[in-house]
Amino acid sequence: MADLQQNVGMYPATAVQGDFASANPRATAISNNGGFVSDGTVIVGGFCWATDRIVSNKGTGTPTGFVAHTGNFSYIGSFSSSTMTISKGVETTVHVAGDFYATSTNAATKGQKVFTSTTDGSILAGDAGAEVAGAVETNFKFVKDAAAGELAIISTY
Repeated sequence: MADLQQNVGMYPATAVQGDFASANPRATAISNNGGFVSDGTVIVGGFCWATDRIVSNKGTGTPTGFVAHTGNFSYIGSFSSSTMTISKGVETTVHVAGDFYATSTNAATKGQKVFTSTTDGSILAGDAGAEVAGAVETNFKFVKDAAAGELAIISTY
């Protein structure tokens, strides 16, 4: 039970990875086959790739989009009380535009581009056009400085 909440803070958290960061317009990817579903590897707050209607956190080339914390995922089949992984077969909304909270694995500076790992969909910061090992550049950028592992805001605007 080590993953259960151990303390309570005085104030609520600003956000969690994948939360919407503004009321600006947002757009979702269109699935030709009735909606996207997770292959069981998709993590809220990361990027994903779609093959037909199945989305995965692994892929090549430009990712299909970002997985927001929309509340449409289920803990069914999960043995952890603290997972952000969307269970296999659960409908998954994939965003192609908007402002979101995300966690970068390295330090990010306002204006840097968002890159995503092709092996797990995690987020990295890098300069536009740079080569980041094991990652591809997305159409998102950082709009707030953040240390590695700290919540940042990413945007397509």
